[in-house]
Amino acid sequence: MQDRQGMSRRRLIRTAGLGGAIGLGAIWAGGAALAASTAPAPARPSGGIDPATRFDLAAPGTALFEGRPLHDATVIQSLAFDNVNKHVYTVQLMAGGRQLPGESAPVSGATRGYRGDLCLTRLDLAGNELGHMYLTGFGHGVQIGAEPVGSSAFLWTEVDAVADDGTNGWGTQLARFRFVDGAVRTPDSPRCVGSVRSPARTVRRAASTRPPVGW
Repeated sequence: MQDRQGMSRRRLIRTAGLGGAIGLGAIWAGGAALAASTAPAPARPSGGIDPATRFDLAAPGTALFEGRPLHDATVIQSLAFDNVNKHVYTVQLMAGGRQLPGESAPVSGATRGYRGDLCLTRLDLAGNELGHMYLTGFGHGVQIGAEPVGSSAFLWTEVDAVADDGTNGWGTQLARFRFVDGAVRTPDSPRCVGSVRSPARTVRRAASTRPPVGW
């Protein structure tokens, strides 16, 4: 995730005001993020897919919300918008000291990071928590995608974490699962439907969605 100019995903999040020791700094709306341009849209491509709305890079930006806590007391890794249901999904490494069902004792933050254990939080557009999930053995939360389905969403994430650097678990495959408040999912959970398992395990995979065409 590092380019030639030294811009990393984490640095970009901090630059945009999304970082913070705990929870969210700010999520911005308008400007390059959400404002549509008055410029004419490009011609519709073949296949019936509407062209994406253009951004007005000169429009002012305003904070959608800021200073809102996430479910766990760790820094945000990435986020995704469900524009249909007006939800924001964030993912972070699990906090140390938690003990999930089936675990014999609380687990340290370093072990959570090594295993690739994540916390997924659902928020409304005011930054209020609407629910959470725990994803054990999934990865580092490099990127997630939200696929609206009815009044909820399916999430696309990395899965099958491997700590190739000896410290943090990174996903080697992709998974798709429905958001269920309070649930715990593992790479082997039967509810991880539509998982994309490739014969070649590639460390540090990431997922995203493109709303006009689904995923």
